[in-house]
Amino acid sequence: MIDAVVLWVDGDDPIHKKKRQRYSGEALQPETKPEGSLPTRFADSGEIFYCLKLIRKNAKWINRIFLVTDQQYPSWLDQKEKKKLDVTVVDHRDLFKGLEQFLPTFNSSSIETNLHRIPGISDHYLYFNDDMFLLKSTNSEDYFKEHRPVMRGVWLDLPSRWRLINFIRNPKRKRVLSMTERPIGLIGARAEHKMVTPRFGYRFFAMAHTPQPFSKHFVNKMFAKYDKSLSNCQYRFRDRRQYNMTAMAAQIGLKTGEILAGPSDWAYIDPDTFSDAEALEKIERLETRDTNLSLCIQSLDMFSQSTRLEMLGFLERTLRSSA
Repeated sequence: MIDAVVLWVDGDDPIHKKKRQRYSGEALQPETKPEGSLPTRFADSGEIFYCLKLIRKNAKWINRIFLVTDQQYPSWLDQKEKKKLDVTVVDHRDLFKGLEQFLPTFNSSSIETNLHRIPGISDHYLYFNDDMFLLKSTNSEDYFKEHRPVMRGVWLDLPSRWRLINFIRNPKRKRVLSMTERPIGLIGARAEHKMVTPRFGYRFFAMAHTPQPFSKHFVNKMFAKYDKSLSNCQYRFRDRRQYNMTAMAAQIGLKTGEILAGPSDWAYIDPDTFSDAEALEKIERLETRDTNLSLCIQSLDMFSQSTRLEMLGFLERTLRSSA
């Protein structure tokens, strides 16, 4: 069996806003990433509706969907819809059982570190943020082959001093992209590349903003070996000392053969990279002649109202299509 896990909060909820304000001083610490506490990180523009519905439409092989949130649930997700979609709402308190001193948390990196602790989750699970959407019909082999997760991303060289060291050590290695050549829509290297570089070489696998598969067995083995889970989930807001859970697993698993690198079948849109016009052009290409399996739309709330409506309209048409 393969489950899906989706992270979501409604940042406009007055209770959630009050929580963030109560701990806002921690967001000003020197190592805290300023972008990690911006309101757009917690904004809800209705994406969760299409995220969940498109999982059921285009991943019929998914068993249960676990919706991870902070004492909330989408207003439309009543008991009838929960049953229809087979959604179980999981509170942060379930993930941080025994680690309650780290709650409340507003940090997806901290939350991701504990997803394997969801009560009853299957050994194999597919992890989504609420801004990720399956656009086309998929099968389990797209994300798991012979029980091994198939993760999406791109191999990149580490900064120049490490690239020079790596070239001296291995001048005949295959070329990978430099940092300046990196495509858009990738999660940047954080502390994880420093933790595994001495062991695995001077390049890293930059993760795509797309659904990523996990094996609970592999995650438990990784944490037992590196003993880094507790330190990673202590930060309420994004912190430079944290590693990215998905990237950490990929760096190790791709080298040991327990994880496979998947195809570049994902699309990405965000307001820092795309103007409104460019975003709509991208949507048009996705709708008419694109073969990508998934799309991530980051910070939908930062686009103009008309562009938001156009993009939500695209998701609605994708959901209602017979393909």
